[in-house]
Amino acid sequence: MHYQLGICLGRQAQWADALAQFEQALSLHPDLRSGYGDRGWAQLQQEQWHAAVADFHTALCTRTRWAKIYCEWVDGQTKSHQSPLIQQNARFFQALCSQESAAIYFGLGKLLARQRNWQQAIAAYRQALQEQPESPEVLTALGDALRTSDPQVAIAAYQTALRYHSDLPEACLGLGRLLLVQDRDYAVALFQKAIQLQPENAEAYVLLGRWSNASVSEKITLYRQALTLQPDRLDALLNLSYALAENGETQEAIEGMQKALTLQPSLYRTLQPVLKSLLPIDSEPMGSELMDSGLSSDWSDAADSDPTDADPADPDRSQYSPAQRLGLCEPPTGFYETTEAWADQTSQPYLAVDSPTVIHLTLPKGLDHQGNPLHQREAHVSYRFGSQIQLPGTFVATIPQGQFWLSPDQTASAVLTAEDQILGDLSPEFPLLSPGHPDRHPSFHSLLSVEKRSPRKSLNGTIAVLSGLTNDMYFHWMFDVLPRVHLLQRSGVDLQQIDGFVVSTNLTFQQETLAFLDIPESKVLPTEHHSHIQADRLIVPSYPGSPAWMPQWVCDWLRALFLGDSSQSSGTDRLYISRQSTANRRVINESEVLELLEQYGFRCVSLEERSVKEQAMLLANAEIVIAPHGGGLTNTVFCRPGTKVIELFSPNYVYPCYWLVSNLLELDYYYLTGKTPAGTFLHDYLYPDPRLADIWIDPKELQTLLSLAAVNPIAP
Repeated sequence: MHYQLGICLGRQAQWADALAQFEQALSLHPDLRSGYGDRGWAQLQQEQWHAAVADFHTALCTRTRWAKIYCEWVDGQTKSHQSPLIQQNARFFQALCSQESAAIYFGLGKLLARQRNWQQAIAAYRQALQEQPESPEVLTALGDALRTSDPQVAIAAYQTALRYHSDLPEACLGLGRLLLVQDRDYAVALFQKAIQLQPENAEAYVLLGRWSNASVSEKITLYRQALTLQPDRLDALLNLSYALAENGETQEAIEGMQKALTLQPSLYRTLQPVLKSLLPIDSEPMGSELMDSGLSSDWSDAADSDPTDADPADPDRSQYSPAQRLGLCEPPTGFYETTEAWADQTSQPYLAVDSPTVIHLTLPKGLDHQGNPLHQREAHVSYRFGSQIQLPGTFVATIPQGQFWLSPDQTASAVLTAEDQILGDLSPEFPLLSPGHPDRHPSFHSLLSVEKRSPRKSLNGTIAVLSGLTNDMYFHWMFDVLPRVHLLQRSGVDLQQIDGFVVSTNLTFQQETLAFLDIPESKVLPTEHHSHIQADRLIVPSYPGSPAWMPQWVCDWLRALFLGDSSQSSGTDRLYISRQSTANRRVINESEVLELLEQYGFRCVSLEERSVKEQAMLLANAEIVIAPHGGGLTNTVFCRPGTKVIELFSPNYVYPCYWLVSNLLELDYYYLTGKTPAGTFLHDYLYPDPRLADIWIDPKELQTLLSLAAVNPIAP
């Protein structure tokens, strides 16, 4: 109770009171490992630096081997999986284990700066400099943290760093940025030196191009190099466009600005004066080839004129706005809550396929905070939807001159009518909330608040939209995207009469599964090139339920599609699905976990290199499946009823999608949340995005959970 109260007080920044509660908790429970980490964090807020470091050392190096195992885990990864974030974490832990004071304070400063907690980061760097006053690395980090609040002190820090070590590209860039007004020539020389020291630094090329006296053609070369390193870097894209315009390469300049506006439509107000000077006064709305489709298209000028603009049919081309001539679209004019309401009002084709579906839910099994079997009412809040939930019915709509829009990061989408009205039940965006959630109302859709929409392509013929959100994620692909093909088939749509399918084909599993469904490659319109379209006839199947919430028929259909008669196989395999070859949500102490699971007859498998059919067969033959939360568990859809599933989570991110699959297929589902030996607050800084946090599993708790699930060791 004292510990949880301390967490609550800390969340409210009442650190003195939180510290008192942590002290009380540890006096009563000296083995509370995370308590030392959280007491250390509270002491840090009180500027009790030495006491804080002592508690962090106790939590991570004395009471547990967490820091050591974490560092060994990072060392064992391939370089492609060693992100800057986990490398920083490992350096901090190494310093803690070896009790190198300067490195500990430097590591703390980097963690604090990661969350833009500049004041404390500066204090941590200064603590490090008390231990090691000539550290160029710490001085550079101090300069970065002070750059906005105290530029003169930041300049001094960078200069001192370069005096001790002249070959630091970060210090060169930082000092150069701050000296642009005082000594531009020296600043430019620093940018040049940064490129020599670190040729892969895109920012250095942009800064050199922006501030040097290089010729326009040389600037263009510099910006192109930056974009080679970071293709979607906006400052490089915009500066390249300006340089191209200055060099008389107007068309390419305009194309660069088009791409920038596609990435960030809010830039239109900034770019409008430049565009007015670049776009010919007598030009019509711009055209563009439709890539790799064989279909004709151009940038649509429908419904994207400013109120004061002339009618698009007006022969006086001088009255077209830059937005019109660039092909930018106005924001939507409104919305319909449902596609059925739109169809009823406009008498447009709408075919209902399935009635609303009720899913019956059983709470999962697991362990409480003390590692004891939990009562069902104590299940994590992410599972508390009651005993049932209703999914909406399915349908297929045909929308004359219908539009489809997908955000560049695929986290928001919209289907719109010819009159620019959003169809709410076809236009999901993140966060994906439960069906019927009040915040899902289309009046909250982000597209309604944009200043301009990106250019759209007009497509001839009949186009079907299969694309969903985050199309490259296996779970969403299998449960949200593929079943839309089946809805088209069940509605009586002749797929041979479809001229193009808007869908992703970047990844092997996408290509494999589309081939299973006889979607010809020649008719695929990749989403990366067709993220905003308008078609003569847009055919849009609904989602099979709600995004990330699927009905029973989806599971049955996927099983029939990829398993066939094999779905009746009797499974005996005990599988642990590893995520070590992915970039996030990996089990940090996986070697410990596997050592335990070997006693129970589990074998470790990776799924990334297997075909969908191979994954399906593997899981169909499983008796027990254990895996960290991730796409691999999508394949539990192929498990037999009664298969035991144990899902491993990081403590701050529990998502119930595979529990839902288990309910639909009558799987025996359990879950286990990982531990935070570093404490709640330090862990938040180690992993700022809880969705991506790697997972630490307590082997004893996993063993307890196996016993709860009646999984016994295999006799040698």
